[in-house]
Amino acid sequence: MSEKTFLSENSLNYFSVLDYGIFIILVLLSAFIGIYFGFISKKKQNNTSEYLLGSKQMGFLPIAASLIASHISASTLLALPAEIYTNGCEYILSIFSAIITGFALIYIFLPVFYGLQLTSAFQYLELRFNRNVRLCASVIFSMSGIIFMPVVIYVPALALSQVTDWNLHLITMSTSILCIFYTTIGGLKAVVWSDTLQLILMIGGIVSVMFLGINVMNGLGNIFDIADKGGRLIFFNMDPSPFVRTSFWTYFIGLSFGWTAKLGVSQCCVQRFLAVPNMNVAKKAVYVFVVGYSFIKISCVIVGITIYSKYASCDPMISKKIEKIDQILPLFVMEVATKIPGLPGLFIAGVFSASLSSMSSSLNTIAGAIYEDFIRHNYPNATEKRASDVMKILVLVIGAIVIALVFVVEQMGQIFRVCFAINGLSAGALFGIFSAGMFSRTINTKGVLAGALSSISILLIIIVGSFTLQKPPSLPISTSGCDFPYNNTIIPTTVQTNTTQDVFIIFKLSFMYYILLGTIILFLVAIPVSHLTGKCEPFDEKLLTPILRRNIKNTPESNGVNNNNTKEKDYELKIQENRLL
Repeated sequence: MSEKTFLSENSLNYFSVLDYGIFIILVLLSAFIGIYFGFISKKKQNNTSEYLLGSKQMGFLPIAASLIASHISASTLLALPAEIYTNGCEYILSIFSAIITGFALIYIFLPVFYGLQLTSAFQYLELRFNRNVRLCASVIFSMSGIIFMPVVIYVPALALSQVTDWNLHLITMSTSILCIFYTTIGGLKAVVWSDTLQLILMIGGIVSVMFLGINVMNGLGNIFDIADKGGRLIFFNMDPSPFVRTSFWTYFIGLSFGWTAKLGVSQCCVQRFLAVPNMNVAKKAVYVFVVGYSFIKISCVIVGITIYSKYASCDPMISKKIEKIDQILPLFVMEVATKIPGLPGLFIAGVFSASLSSMSSSLNTIAGAIYEDFIRHNYPNATEKRASDVMKILVLVIGAIVIALVFVVEQMGQIFRVCFAINGLSAGALFGIFSAGMFSRTINTKGVLAGALSSISILLIIIVGSFTLQKPPSLPISTSGCDFPYNNTIIPTTVQTNTTQDVFIIFKLSFMYYILLGTIILFLVAIPVSHLTGKCEPFDEKLLTPILRRNIKNTPESNGVNNNNTKEKDYELKIQENRLL
């Protein structure tokens, strides 16, 4: 069956003319923002300061909106409700993870990066260790971003192909070209302001669907009653086993750690926080981010429960209305929202906006990282205009690679799990590298490189084994309310879950612990390797997190820094060489 799935066979409504109009206009607005900052604005994007940091004059609201939008991808808007439908609403506990992440940003990581004022977060690693560590981290970050972006593109394309006559691959290509276009010519300002517009569309789309669904299903009371009977109201599964797919602890520990890793040392986030005038503005951006991020996540959870209440007696996968569970939200929208003119178009525009914001953010950030870490030092006399042009070319090249990788994403499983796997493979090692620099005085360059290689290698084996040997679990589903021949069927959990006892236990690890495990592996390898290969390289106290700076004495013996004038001058010179002037 084609990607059009069973929708076409049942003659469900496609987009109306109004839906097409709303969708096209709203998506093209993002392109106009890029055109404005690339050609019309008085401050052209022809130097690295403008292109990467927006001249450091961005306000906290657009920066917070950009952070939210770039981390609320289409995979969140579509895959999260699907996750709630299949596995219950325990994801609501992620609100605690958002709060913990906010505190970690403000008190641990941001003070270090903001104090140094570097263009790239990876420049920190050259100051703390050496250039090899910086390049290693930059490669890991760039590769993971390039692998993740096709997922971001594929998910909304799947939704749009479901409600239109458009070919899936034509959609992915045209969407990517649009995003590459406005990111290339507009730089960070275009990314941030288009993210702000796209965030408004995301919120408008998901909130509209949420309230419409609540109304159609006769209120939250009825929705929760149905969800409770179906076993979807799961809030505090206190099973401490790390091999349980999800529990209170996987969210409170695993997800909190994962989000801190994604936000605390991510180049995407560091670049945005450095685009504001001072640290107080950066803190305000964090506060707004935590509130906005939590609101959208909670809204997606409510939408997921609402979807379950509608299909509780007739699962659309079993009844062949959809082929992939990630298509369940567009199906729900087209079945309940077509009576409101333009709402389907607004919703799909919101989904696409999530995709565009995530992709544009990654393109801009990865291009900047590659230029700063691999190209700039080879051309020290290059003009700022030439540097900006090189980064624009990098955006085009990366975008072309991402378009080609979309064909691979089609063969993967449920997007929610896939996203965690891709992030876990790289984020654990990256977070471990930065944490080793900020929290340890003994880990050296050889230790951190050995730890990073071990972390990625072991995680890759675990992730491949998990996806190969185990099917994702699911709560019971039913088709008792469907028409013949799908009626009177109940599919219990055991049918969809691989219960094979001979699967090696490490492959059963919850995917929410991947990032934490990757970080632990790095430290377990880095500490003994550092001990065996000599002392840690001298470094300045400014490279430690403020929590440690306040609790140590600034003496040569305590911090390992050679305080003679030559070393101090060398350090300051190194800072100046790495800082964007």
